[in-house]
Amino acid sequence: MHSHNGLVAAGGRSPFIKIWDEETGEEKAILDQAHADSTAVVQLFQNNQRLISCGHDPFIKVWDVEYRKPIHQLRGHIGWVWGLAFDEASGMAVSGSIDTTVIVFDIKSQSRVQVFTDHVAEVTGVWYKTTLPAIHLVSSTDSIAL
Repeated sequence: MHSHNGLVAAGGRSPFIKIWDEETGEEKAILDQAHADSTAVVQLFQNNQRLISCGHDPFIKVWDVEYRKPIHQLRGHIGWVWGLAFDEASGMAVSGSIDTTVIVFDIKSQSRVQVFTDHVAEVTGVWYKTTLPAIHLVSSTDSIAL
């Protein structure tokens, strides 16, 4: 679940994402077929016009919230993506997967900036900010900073 500028977005154990008005609870949008079976992480950005998500497939999707359609599908993982962190200031997203990789993406160019492959277990969470010199990740075996 993610709250940003008066909206709340959430995924879960279904193939769609819902967005509500934080104050009234009114449903604002449903993004259908977000991910294959469930959605792990969602984050609104660009004044709630865009949303980035990951889940039960190897893709990171960037959505146009108004039109309820994916506008980019970032590729690079071969397993489910359970960790995602997006820094709007830099336009960089970091994703972690059960395939044990961590990938840094540039959202604007839709390109992979860096791929980390040295982790020995599935990556279930990531945290990233350009103001700090590290990517933090969580896995089934440990937590480290890259």
